[in-house]
Amino acid sequence: MENETNKTEEQNINPANDNVNFGNDNQNNKLRVFNKKISIEIAVGIILVVALIIGFTVWFTNKKQKSIPQNKPVAANVNLPQKLITNPDENKMVAIDETYSKNLKNVYCQGKDIISGADPATFEKINNFWAKDKNSVYNNCNKVDGVDMSTFQIINNTDFAKDKNNVYFPDYIGQGNIKFDAQTFAVLSGTYLKDKNQIVILLRAGGAHTLWQLKQADVNTFQALGGAFGKDKNYVYYDKQIVNNADLDTFKLTGTTIETAGNGQDKNNAYECSENEVCGTSCLITNLKTGKKTHDYFGSTSKDIDPVCFK
Repeated sequence: MENETNKTEEQNINPANDNVNFGNDNQNNKLRVFNKKISIEIAVGIILVVALIIGFTVWFTNKKQKSIPQNKPVAANVNLPQKLITNPDENKMVAIDETYSKNLKNVYCQGKDIISGADPATFEKINNFWAKDKNSVYNNCNKVDGVDMSTFQIINNTDFAKDKNNVYFPDYIGQGNIKFDAQTFAVLSGTYLKDKNQIVILLRAGGAHTLWQLKQADVNTFQALGGAFGKDKNYVYYDKQIVNNADLDTFKLTGTTIETAGNGQDKNNAYECSENEVCGTSCLITNLKTGKKTHDYFGSTSKDIDPVCFK
């Protein structure tokens, strides 16, 4: 009987133990699920942080690349002091014309001689004989002293220039003692110049160019006719000579080229005038009615030189 009672008690105890074990298993499962959930959330958080870092890095890199002009080197946008930037082309020579050249440092004459004081940044050629920079004017590589830069001008696209104080000539012209009034100076043609006081001729003899004052000319009525011809109220002129018996009212230039620049005509005669080393200044005059030819050597009447002067 006692044995049966013990068996019954053991049977009653075992179910209880089973219930206890089942409860423990439940708790363990819940803990494992919770830990797994936490691990997943941590992993997702790490992935999101990494994604944000990568995205920001890509965005910043693209923005930086877009801010750099594609047609310039990156170094060009670096804001360094100018003295720290070495220009590889600062010694590169640039030809302005057959006389002048320059680099970033100097202006040169004939490619070798530095023109002292010339500013390469503003230096420019004005015409065949004049050049300038922001400070000075240059004639055949020589600085012209005393020029007023604010009023300096080339006259009628010629080789002559002036400012408010002076008239300037290219270096191939011998000015002699002739002085001009700058305010009234004018270039009438390639031969004649004037101011309020005088008519002046630019004489060409070989390679030399000199100025000659035409003292007999009337300043107020003088006019250039073209070529080397001019006239006033009294005379017709060829260079510095008076063309005798020319008709003032009807005389005109008929030559249309450099070779015929000495050809003129009035109602009575045709004139072929020229200047050379043998004959000096002279004119072949042909009467339009009779065809008779006469030679005017302006003081020289030697017939021996006729064949040389007028062929």
